[in-house]
Amino acid sequence: MFQESLHQFQPFSLTHVIILGLLVAVCGKVIAFGLKRRGTQPLIRLEKGFASMYLLLWIIFHGWWLLPPNFDPAYSLPIHLCDIVALLMPLAILWRNQRLLALLYFWGIGFSAQGLLTPDLQLGALSLLFWLFWLHHATIVGAAVYIVVVHRFRPTPRDFRWAVSMGLFYVACIFPINACFGFNYGYLGDQSPGQPSVIDWLGPWPWRVGVIVGPLPVKLTADLTLKEFVVVDAGEIGKSITNGLFLDRL
Repeated sequence: MFQESLHQFQPFSLTHVIILGLLVAVCGKVIAFGLKRRGTQPLIRLEKGFASMYLLLWIIFHGWWLLPPNFDPAYSLPIHLCDIVALLMPLAILWRNQRLLALLYFWGIGFSAQGLLTPDLQLGALSLLFWLFWLHHATIVGAAVYIVVVHRFRPTPRDFRWAVSMGLFYVACIFPINACFGFNYGYLGDQSPGQPSVIDWLGPWPWRVGVIVGPLPVKLTADLTLKEFVVVDAGEIGKSITNGLFLDRL
């Protein structure tokens, strides 16, 4: 099994569980670090430095795929939802803009987390793209959790409406592109992911697009606006982490 995981990823395998566990541990350590230094100038400089570096890496990575020898219009355009959130994430950290933070929160937790739980990944651990995939999605989700716990970001009903309207705008732009050219950006096209995912349960295309943009995700993002559902008191999280309930043992 270990040898196979080096060449091809299998979802819900031991490798998958280990990777998720490591990512949770790293995210916890970063959050604990941020909580201890919240509001300090060194932390602000560190966050802006990280955001600037990540933004540069985003440009380099997607720019490389846009070069003529590497370009494939079906895969190279950075218009997957996670690609867009990955661009918004460093901008939200740099500018602390409420609307960007809202998109990072709703899209990062509500949608990009699916990339960690049901990854559309075939490459194994020997491939650099394997590790970039995990870094890409974990950074998005981790940053969304970070702004909630460390910076006490709290979404409002207005943020919810903004995230839903921008999500519908995204679908209105991407769906026709997929339909015309046979692409599958945002998983809104007439193709299924290469690995098992929640999309397999949403019915045939194009009707499943109505489920993707219909009441199910709207209900999920509405729930994410409720403090009791996902946003627990940051002070309690801080006490748990800084008291070393489990992170200091890692």
